[in-house]
Amino acid sequence: MRKQNAENVENRRTLTTRRNLLKSGAVATAPLTVGCLTTGRHGPLDTIVDSVQQEEPPTAPGDKPVDTSDMTLVFEDWFEGDSLDRSKWRTKFPWDARTHNFDAYAADENVSVNDGRLVLRGENKPQGGKSYTTGVVSAKYIFSPGYFEGVMKVPPRFPGSWPAFWLTSASYWPPEVDIFEFFGDDPEVYMTYHYEGEGEGSEQVRETYEGPDYSADYHEFSVDWDPPYRVVWYIDGEERFRYTGDNIKFENMYLILNFGLGAEFLGYPSPDDLPATYEIERVRAWER
Repeated sequence: MRKQNAENVENRRTLTTRRNLLKSGAVATAPLTVGCLTTGRHGPLDTIVDSVQQEEPPTAPGDKPVDTSDMTLVFEDWFEGDSLDRSKWRTKFPWDARTHNFDAYAADENVSVNDGRLVLRGENKPQGGKSYTTGVVSAKYIFSPGYFEGVMKVPPRFPGSWPAFWLTSASYWPPEVDIFEFFGDDPEVYMTYHYEGEGEGSEQVRETYEGPDYSADYHEFSVDWDPPYRVVWYIDGEERFRYTGDNIKFENMYLILNFGLGAEFLGYPSPDDLPATYEIERVRAWER
């Protein structure tokens, strides 16, 4: 049995909030029509209340914290070539947008592959009506529940930095599973599940974990998304957060990696902070 860091930890729930909607695309998320995603994503200042039920983590064969022997490997990229595999990735958000809820334009030229890694580069360069230019990739595959894993080195911590690795609904929002987010110069990893709340708006459960400096080396971040039973987050093979509430619904999901820059709740980078890079060694996904 792996070390049960999440066992008996009091997990935390935030209050209901409303999120604005983005311009729609082909099959993205919206509560009323197919094709919208939200812009009001929560930052680290959300109010935390209540607690979440815990249960025993699974055993861990091999080098993965989850037994994937009864799942199917449906997506992987080790970034071994000298260019992005365009059959697997797009360099914009899946709803056909190059801006989201931060002050940076996601440009195609800010995504590159070299030395066995995917690089998302953030620059102090205005473009597309935004103050900065950055990189994003989203998988062209639409995923059903399973196990999702990435090995990456996040950018150095500075005001306005917002790297993320996340899943969001391909039909309506929520749900959303944030495998990780880093907010500004906060050293903690934020792991969040967004779900439909009572009435209008959404609710979320969230946990944070402060480990080493994740910008100094590569680390593995993964999530086991198993509706309706649980969502379990792992960092470097160790369980760090588990949610087993009644709000885990089946939904087909998009997978996104983006390097956000600049937001009111985060602050804004200084010229000395940029350029900076978010580097990814591999991404893999198994479905149940």
